[in-house]
Amino acid sequence: MSSREINPAPASSLLGSTSDIISHICSYLPPSSLYSTLQVSKSFFHASVPHLYHSIHVGRNSGNIFIGSKRSDNLSFDTIPHRNTDSTSFFDEINKNSLLKHIKRIEVSIHLINECPFVKQFIEPLSNLEIVHLSRKGQDGNMENNTICFNEKCQFITKVCNRASKVIIRQLDMKPLKSFSKLQEVTIKIRPCELPWYRDDKFSEELFLNELNNLPGSVKKLDLVWWDESHKYIEEAYEVPRSHGWDNLNRISSKNVMRLIRGCTYCDQEGCVRYRPHVGVQLPYMFKILGSKTNIEQIRIWNFEYTVKRSQWMKSAIQYEDLKELMINSFNQGRESRISKSDLESSQSVNTAETTKITFHSGLEYYHTFLSSLEGGRSGEGSIQVGISKDDLEYWRREVPPEEFANLRIRK
Repeated sequence: MSSREINPAPASSLLGSTSDIISHICSYLPPSSLYSTLQVSKSFFHASVPHLYHSIHVGRNSGNIFIGSKRSDNLSFDTIPHRNTDSTSFFDEINKNSLLKHIKRIEVSIHLINECPFVKQFIEPLSNLEIVHLSRKGQDGNMENNTICFNEKCQFITKVCNRASKVIIRQLDMKPLKSFSKLQEVTIKIRPCELPWYRDDKFSEELFLNELNNLPGSVKKLDLVWWDESHKYIEEAYEVPRSHGWDNLNRISSKNVMRLIRGCTYCDQEGCVRYRPHVGVQLPYMFKILGSKTNIEQIRIWNFEYTVKRSQWMKSAIQYEDLKELMINSFNQGRESRISKSDLESSQSVNTAETTKITFHSGLEYYHTFLSSLEGGRSGEGSIQVGISKDDLEYWRREVPPEEFANLRIRK
């Protein structure tokens, strides 16, 4: 009997030599614990880094994980430098740029210009970035408009995040995405009261055109998620003293402060929605623009039937099923209008319904997608994937009773 059989190696030694097991364990650890595992050994370092850098948040008081990044002409970004054979130092294998390549998902909220990571140091575009969530949180009454850094004004979004393949955005204005050259999927989370202005039969078609016209041509898939139809979950609101002299629109008042609402068109101090958008006019035109000005091949519309049933749209003679058909037909009309005569001559007949798939899904399905992504991913990953944050999670829990969700799981 050999000495190895008599004195087997301890389990800790075997574990240390199995990188996939260490990595799986690290996937369950919070960031505070991952900082500690980085310092255990070389094996633990390489197992911890992908999880520590996988999903980050950029916003007010979020810290700066990009300190130490450099330009690509000073240091290669896409590959980890080869170890210097003349040196035995472990630190020759790592640098901040090689660590940043592990970032897959970023949530960006409103912050000040002097808090923007790109202002503090140069950061190369994140070539492995997959998902960006523009959450629109973080503003308070002490922030002046000229000091706010967000959307197209934020260089971190336009210059560092512009290689992402998917973006979750909470507005119709696509200007922040204009520089995203590799963007393939966009999720728009929007309330009915955030549609362009419609009142007294007046409707500005140019507003829709200006907001959607900046959607990159590379985008092939669009998810349109309707939520918070009564505007009770105001995560983008912020309070200012009444002495600021704001007008009567876009605010909810209390005794000494006013609560301003970002992006809201129809809400004022008397509630939501005081002046209702017109479902039979605005949505068909919106889909006509999507057909004529974009290259989208798939559109999924979520929670729309519930929003309509809550009567947040202006009453009209059109029924829900007729409205769905009108939206699809409007998209097809817009898509056909952009086809040139040469294309028509070569193809003879163009059926846009076969090339672009438009489907309608319930809020129950959307919530199920969120929970499924949580069960199969890292902590917090599911919220970034489908755009459900902690602030608006309560809305989906309220709209999806536990018994309905249980029935959905049984059917699936």
